[in-house]
Amino acid sequence: MKSAYERSPAPRPGAAQSPPAAALLDHQALDPPHDGEPLERAVLTDQQRLAVVLQGAALLAHLDYGGLVLAGGWRAARLAADGRLIAGGLRRGRPDGFNQAWLVALVEILFRGPEVAGRGMARRAARRLLERWRPSLTPLAGDRAVAQILDLAPFLWQPPFAVARRALAAVHREGRRRRLRVAGPGPCRRRFLARARDRLTLERLLAGPRAQDLWSGWRRGLGDPLRLVADGRPAQAVIVWERRPPTAAPQVLAFAEALYALGRYERARSVLQGARSVAARLLRARCQEKLGELRADRATLDRLAATALSGPATVEAAELAVKLLANQGRPDAVRDWVARALAAGRGRWQLRARLLAALAAWDEGDAGAMDRHLQAAAVARDDPDLAWRWHHARGLRSHLARDGDGVVTHVATALRQARRRLPRERVGRLWNELALGRVLIDDLAGAERACRHALRRLQECDGTSATTLVLPNLAEVRLRRGRLAGVGSILEVSMRENRRADNVRGLLADLELWARYELAQGRTAAALARCVEARELVARRPAAGDLELVRVLEARARGWQGQADAASAALGDGIPAALAELEPEEGPALLALAGRRQQASELAHGTPWAPLWRSLAAGRSPSAAIWDELSSLAPYRAARLIFDCELVQPGMVPSLRVRQAADTLRRCGAEPMAERLEGRSLSAWRAVERYLQRRTAASGGAWAALLAGAGYDDVRLVREDDAGRRRVLVAGPGGEETLTADDGGGRLVLSAAAVDSRLRALFALIRRDLPAAPGRLPPPPATGGMIGASAALRTAVERLGKLAKAELPLLILGESGTGKELAARYVHRSSARAGGPFLAVNCAALSESLITSDLFGHVRGAFTGADRDRPGVFEAARGGTVFLDEIGDLPPPVQGMLLRVLQEGEIRRLGESHPRGVDVRVVTATHRDLERMVAEGTFRQDLYFRLKVAMVRLPPLRDRDGDVLLLADHFVERVAGSRLRLSRAAREQLSSHPWPGNVRELKNVLEVAAALAGEGEITPEHLDLPHAGSAAGSEATYHAQLEAFRRQLIDRALRSTGGNRAAAARQLGLSRQALSYMVRQLGLIHS
Repeated sequence: MKSAYERSPAPRPGAAQSPPAAALLDHQALDPPHDGEPLERAVLTDQQRLAVVLQGAALLAHLDYGGLVLAGGWRAARLAADGRLIAGGLRRGRPDGFNQAWLVALVEILFRGPEVAGRGMARRAARRLLERWRPSLTPLAGDRAVAQILDLAPFLWQPPFAVARRALAAVHREGRRRRLRVAGPGPCRRRFLARARDRLTLERLLAGPRAQDLWSGWRRGLGDPLRLVADGRPAQAVIVWERRPPTAAPQVLAFAEALYALGRYERARSVLQGARSVAARLLRARCQEKLGELRADRATLDRLAATALSGPATVEAAELAVKLLANQGRPDAVRDWVARALAAGRGRWQLRARLLAALAAWDEGDAGAMDRHLQAAAVARDDPDLAWRWHHARGLRSHLARDGDGVVTHVATALRQARRRLPRERVGRLWNELALGRVLIDDLAGAERACRHALRRLQECDGTSATTLVLPNLAEVRLRRGRLAGVGSILEVSMRENRRADNVRGLLADLELWARYELAQGRTAAALARCVEARELVARRPAAGDLELVRVLEARARGWQGQADAASAALGDGIPAALAELEPEEGPALLALAGRRQQASELAHGTPWAPLWRSLAAGRSPSAAIWDELSSLAPYRAARLIFDCELVQPGMVPSLRVRQAADTLRRCGAEPMAERLEGRSLSAWRAVERYLQRRTAASGGAWAALLAGAGYDDVRLVREDDAGRRRVLVAGPGGEETLTADDGGGRLVLSAAAVDSRLRALFALIRRDLPAAPGRLPPPPATGGMIGASAALRTAVERLGKLAKAELPLLILGESGTGKELAARYVHRSSARAGGPFLAVNCAALSESLITSDLFGHVRGAFTGADRDRPGVFEAARGGTVFLDEIGDLPPPVQGMLLRVLQEGEIRRLGESHPRGVDVRVVTATHRDLERMVAEGTFRQDLYFRLKVAMVRLPPLRDRDGDVLLLADHFVERVAGSRLRLSRAAREQLSSHPWPGNVRELKNVLEVAAALAGEGEITPEHLDLPHAGSAAGSEATYHAQLEAFRRQLIDRALRSTGGNRAAAARQLGLSRQALSYMVRQLGLIHS
């Protein structure tokens, strides 16, 4: 059976053509009339907005099923007067991104931004939905999204939202077959389809008064809810209680327990409102713990600690306290509660207290205490209600011993015994424990499957467990498999939640995982920064945990930087136990890069790659058979091991394997590792070749690229003059070894962790290309290379300089001719990316298809004429800056692709299915009013919000007091040298002109004047400027006059050719694509 995303095969020659995509689906979003208001302009209440989101989720569910995609995205969608969502068009294929990304974009359009603040049921529901949808490591089925919306927004069952509910119905056409379908979970779907045989009847059911009952499965005669709970059917019991809310205290408590079992903690807490019994207070505290409200939980525990509790209540309170206090790093308080539970428990509750004590011992890493408590509670294995607890604790004991098989065996037993009876959240946690066991036995695919099971169950529950527990574990598994996409966003969310809950252990685990994420991308400096954060956290809060794994990660980063002594110092004496947290093949590599090759050989003993490390330790080239052993590893891990081997013993790895490893690392997003591996393996020749083929003069940026490409990204290059002044040319960290050379009145100093013959040769090449006199490398001017001394310019440049240091997208606003590209180049030179390339693209100069290919690249066969793979600007500018001029003219489809670059750091070449990581800073500029364009629907609101985070407005020349004459003198000197000067009258006329074309207009005027004047003085007669009172002094601005002239020319050409654009383009000397763009831009569509 095909998956919903599988493309249909291409038709055979002569075969009947397949019907258009819209003909495959009958749905109200495709019904006429198709006119309506754009979504971003629709005036709706919050509840109506969520009704539109429900329609969007239902439509995505049907598109999933039919293998279809929204052709124009949400920007092409409309909203009819009756509240019906109208699709902009369909096409066959697979969507760009998971369903949750589409739904997040829809919510952001409807609620006018990425954050949904404020009160009200609808806004709370929208926030909850965004929390579930934004972490997107795994796909979300459209049917599941529909269920989530209706669960969190029950008001959508009310009569005013009947139109939205009708969107759940559709008819799918498959040849001559017609299949009726309801968007939603399988049981709900079956109940509706059993009562309807056509779309009209189905829509009436969904819009009718019994729709909610059919959806929930309520019917008369469901039975006694207490009996349903006892039979393990809490969902059915909740349905009955929701229809007939209980009033007696025991039934109220049972109702709340059933809600708790389903993960509906907020509803359970509201049901318990006003209940005063100890059992109700304990259940309320458990709900608060699941919702992350730990301060309220601590207050409840403090009150319970001062209350005389029964034995069972003491054990339950202790279970809650152990979990809460352990995460906050309060071991003494944990021991006090465990002692209370052991003293109070009797019979089965004594066994439960013993198992709690075992869990507390596991948290402290006390294997002996765990063994004693597990032995004392061994009879719990014969109790159906306690057996799963014993196996769970025994699985944790196996985890403490790094016994993956034991973890899998015992946790799987716990799941088999109790998953039908346990709360959803508890089942999700057991699946999470099973995933950790599978990691220990190196079954990463099985671990990822277990994480997905855990995630599905925890996402059905209120609270943050999915965010702070399973998603980080899933992210770690993906890291180990070399699948890096989306991991960074998961870690950001997890850290935010752990900070909010004051979970210091979770914060430390997040920082460790983040350091591993940076290492997986080859970003050693960023990994070390995360390790520093972890050290600071433990220094402030020692209870957060130990730094053993942090030291191992520091050693890994230092080893990759070539600092063997620093790596060895980070490891300390002996082999740290935390080395087991890395992959098995990483341990020997880390030790070898720390200068401990003998220890590396000993650690590798008994593993498939032991011969590899013996050969490298002895300085011998490994045989082909030894390299073949690497095929047993996953591609990313094999590529990383080859990277390690090349650093340990350069030149030992066969060139074919190096190329394969570099390709694998690049596909996984580890671009710095791939670049460094290629530079090392080719003995820096490729980096030298690129340097010699550059088109610009030698500079610090070119030298930094040369050194980094050759594998020396730690080099610091400084130029000193005789007065002791220093100019940093390459701003690396440097090291203890140095190279120096005299430099005509000064000297050049290079420092690095280690200096070899290859680095000496590169230093000589740089010395050759350096200008002879230090004075020829002037420091950058205070105005960033822009001529002027006005306060307005200095303020703008000062802001540019400050923002240049931050890795933020930058938006430069200003009229045409104010120097926006010059400002962008100043930002690049002043940033940490100065050593990388600066690539500028004019978004107004290319058609949609050309700019898409230019920016994102394409693969061979992506379109007619694509005869080879071609990287786009974002890939070519790796490590540097991309400047997108006239961003306001970027076509809407390309705006969405740019947004993904800014948010995820990923691109996808045309014709390619897998994403590629990019490492660029994006600087944009425009003379247009983007805010007005957003209001008109011609520019994406989410992209505008992302771009305007850092914004600088360049002043027009008329607002730069005194700068006109400074610029004029500069342009005259550049064009004519000392043979020309400006007369007093010319200077006065230049000062009085308003300069609507800004600096560009001034430059053009002076170039013409210099040509006319020849030698001597430039007078007013040479200046092609209007006199006061002429047309230029009228109210019409420079841009308005220019636009009117262009419109007149194009309109005349179109009329003379009868509307034939190809002929009009030839007449005007333009390409047809350029003319079509200008027709759209100037509003001449009807010409």
